[in-house]
Amino acid sequence: MSKIVLGLHIAEHSSQALLLESDRGRWTLHAALEWQSELFKQAGDDTPGVDDFVERLSSFLFQQHLGVQEAAVAIDTARLFVNIIPVDVVSESVIEEQIAWELSEYFPGSPKQAFISDYHVLPNANSREYSNVLTVSVRRDVVQKIQRAMARLKLQLAGVDGDHFAAETVLRCGYPDTKTKLVGLAGVKAERLDMSILHNWDVESYGYRLVTQDENIVQELVLFTQRHKELECLMVFGKSLDEGLIGELRAALPVPVEVLNPFRTVTVATKLRLNNDLTARAFRYAAAVGIALRQK
Repeated sequence: MSKIVLGLHIAEHSSQALLLESDRGRWTLHAALEWQSELFKQAGDDTPGVDDFVERLSSFLFQQHLGVQEAAVAIDTARLFVNIIPVDVVSESVIEEQIAWELSEYFPGSPKQAFISDYHVLPNANSREYSNVLTVSVRRDVVQKIQRAMARLKLQLAGVDGDHFAAETVLRCGYPDTKTKLVGLAGVKAERLDMSILHNWDVESYGYRLVTQDENIVQELVLFTQRHKELECLMVFGKSLDEGLIGELRAALPVPVEVLNPFRTVTVATKLRLNNDLTARAFRYAAAVGIALRQK
């Protein structure tokens, strides 16, 4: 039985909406929309940003007549609190206590229930006496705003994650040859560069840098690959990526640089194939596709 999923990527000043159909393990992209949006600019739910977000999506969904019932959302990591914390004992209670303490230190005065958090225990390298835990926290009011927007659209919210982590799903689904490799993944944005390392498709590390121009991005990724000399390739994606920057990275980095293509395992509907932005710059849509592909 087929299912239609709305994959959303919500950034600080823009949003992407993709309608993908899953049918017996095969995915097809039927429609795409991108627009300037300010969903998070103001607090609260009844704001011009929220109203515009709902109105645009409502019109988009109405035009497609595809009967979508659920949505999955990838949020810009700039809206999240992502941290790596060391823990002596790997247990749910210990990790949750440590996350709560870290949040109270970074956001003093915030209520205890102000954040929703998740975590991933990183592989223990070099037989350390402690474990590193990747924690991802989002303000509860941000998720509630998205939930209410989806409720107005009569859609079930099936999943929420950071855009960088959503793009990792594209790597796992579309690049089976990378499973046994040590792969770097870089998400390029206008003012932020997210970087992670995956081995056997498991996240081993994550970090980010604030950047202002292409030169900074190249410098940061040169340093990244120098710190991790064992990397076998670097996959890149993001809305701020372009052919010029891709060429600079390939010339400067000591490892092969490959552009992450989210449509490797997704068929693009015939009516969309002439959309040059979708085909030639597919890397811009990695987060929206990745978050949808998780909803099998």
